[in-house]
Amino acid sequence: MGLASYAAVVVFIATMLTSASDGALVCGALPHVKKRITCYRGWFPQGDRVTLTELGNLLHKKGDKEGAFDVLKEALKRQPNNLHAHYSFASFLEQDGQIQDAIVAYDGALSSVGEHIVLLNNLATLYYDQRDWSRAEALYRRALAAKSDSPGSTQLAQIYNNLGNALKEQNELEASVVAYQDSLRLDRRLDVVASLLHSLHHLCDWSLADQQLEALQAHWRESLSTQEQVVATAVQVMAGVGGQREVLDRLLESVPHVQPFDVLGQRLAPLAATRASAIFASMAVARVGPSVPPGLLTPVAGQISVGYLSGAFGDHPTSHLLGNALSLLPRNLVSQHLFSLTRPPHGCPHLARLVTSVGTARANFHLLAGRSPSAAAAAINHQRVHVLVDLDGYTGTGMEDVLALRPASVQIAFLGFHGSTGAPYIQGIVTDRVTSPPELAGDYTESLLLMTGSHFVADYRHYPRPHNPPRRPRSGPVYCNFGQLYKLDSKTLSLWGEIVAETHGELWLVSYPTEAETRVRRQGLRAGLTNATLKFLPRVGKEEHFARAGECDLYLDTPEYNSHTTATDALWSGLPLLTIASERMCTRVAASLSDHPLLLLARTMRDYRDTAAGYGRCALGQHLCGERGKAVLAGRHDVAHQRVGPLNVGAWAEAFLRTVRLTVDLASSVAMAPPERLSRSLSLSRFERASDLPRWHLVVGTDPSDDKSSVRLS
Repeated sequence: MGLASYAAVVVFIATMLTSASDGALVCGALPHVKKRITCYRGWFPQGDRVTLTELGNLLHKKGDKEGAFDVLKEALKRQPNNLHAHYSFASFLEQDGQIQDAIVAYDGALSSVGEHIVLLNNLATLYYDQRDWSRAEALYRRALAAKSDSPGSTQLAQIYNNLGNALKEQNELEASVVAYQDSLRLDRRLDVVASLLHSLHHLCDWSLADQQLEALQAHWRESLSTQEQVVATAVQVMAGVGGQREVLDRLLESVPHVQPFDVLGQRLAPLAATRASAIFASMAVARVGPSVPPGLLTPVAGQISVGYLSGAFGDHPTSHLLGNALSLLPRNLVSQHLFSLTRPPHGCPHLARLVTSVGTARANFHLLAGRSPSAAAAAINHQRVHVLVDLDGYTGTGMEDVLALRPASVQIAFLGFHGSTGAPYIQGIVTDRVTSPPELAGDYTESLLLMTGSHFVADYRHYPRPHNPPRRPRSGPVYCNFGQLYKLDSKTLSLWGEIVAETHGELWLVSYPTEAETRVRRQGLRAGLTNATLKFLPRVGKEEHFARAGECDLYLDTPEYNSHTTATDALWSGLPLLTIASERMCTRVAASLSDHPLLLLARTMRDYRDTAAGYGRCALGQHLCGERGKAVLAGRHDVAHQRVGPLNVGAWAEAFLRTVRLTVDLASSVAMAPPERLSRSLSLSRFERASDLPRWHLVVGTDPSDDKSSVRLS
């Protein structure tokens, strides 16, 4: 039989095969590319009318990736400036997780075909996902300037939005506002409104922010159900219940989702915020496809394995708070692994401290930076951890796709994101009774893992013990807040102005972000805060920060979004803290520190105002102090305050370990809002019918001999 006849027989056999993989084996085995292409074309009714680029797309859709790349390479060999072949080749590499190869392919495409808006946008987005935001910004600007075609308004709006995101990541907030407004002029999408609002809050542009907030909330209420339906359809598409990848991409692009972290500062009701998170999480599920978690692992010799996933193992509050706390978990009872989604700076002392606290660097620190979600998930799964702890939540590290692949059988949230993840792949959230009261469990999709005392950890043992410096003479108390200015709002600043005016005091804030200072000063003048009574201080290192806190009389917490790290910084420094709790989780964290003798918890805003003014006068001896005021004043000069409540790291470590161990023990016998019940979580009916969902609350005491460890079913 001649070669031509042999090839014809092979083509005939390939057309008869019902399995794409079987056909790929036959065609891929042919020695010459022309014969392979002829064979591939025999799969499709169009036959020779199929261009090489179309053929590559069809093969990739059938699942024959090698065949698709083979054909597309030949297409580019014949036509080096074939735009569509370049696009397909690079995008397929991107879809397959070959990120660096995709970047090279997009660069090659731009060299061959010139500036093209789609190629530039896609390449920019790859760099954005790699956290190379300056390069992403430059490419988005090139995309907007490209004259290669006539893009539609929707496409341009998306690129302006992408540019705004890249600018915001570089703290170029003013420029991000301009980019978002340019996007909204072309297409008014909910997610862009939310991003604009986020930048406005960080800039303390409250007048425009309040207008946008009303628009966001109205738009959100109108579109919520539609978004949930679209995302549920997208998940079905990915599962093969009625569509292909391009259909999925179009569906996901049509969902005007809101970044969950942007929602925290927007005063949305807890239930609405959780639904926003659920949509965001379900989109990750749709992107990665259906995943089955590995089977539950049995602890070996009583030892469990815990993994911590984060993109903040560096000079970041997460690392500052953890300090050496993980070293207090006995290594004979628990082995620990750090999985880093970013590459921390070389020689970072915070990373070195964390790595030392969990074990040897080579065995226990795993760098996942630059890996695709599937590769990162595989690396985590290879370590066979019993529990994977999400330390970041939706704080910009982009780990949701990794977690959606379910590399561990039990995945829980802790510390980084103070709100429900809404994620079907997160079964529990480590919290406490104050931060997450059981009666508010309906606002969460996770089971509540309730530690006794505060769940919040703050390890300052590696810092020198702060001391209060000599106080300069003054006529009134010094109030302060050293948190980021985005947690502030106009009503709170006005309230602080009243307190300062009544006590003839001062208010110290940190100029961060610096662009917000002018607006806060302007708003402060309306609240009676002059340049003499409102002082902005630069950001400084931790030890200088502690010393500065010692010069103040009272730390005023922000009611709409509590101080977290800066709250424990204040307590460690011996600075009393006044806070108030409301309904949302992010407004209750400081209240969970109530075991600390220097914390003052107000019940109402009137109580907050009166307590701040009364204690301020009391601190200067201008007013008779109540019992609580006397106790707080005495506590300022007692170093024992550094070892109580949330600063008792030993007690925290014991409670945390017991929480994790009981989570592992109970995971196989108690329903933890099962992740496989995906359709129910997508429809979000659990929020309307919470009673039909088996969830549990784990209550853990700090004393192994007490009877406070129990499981509450709800």
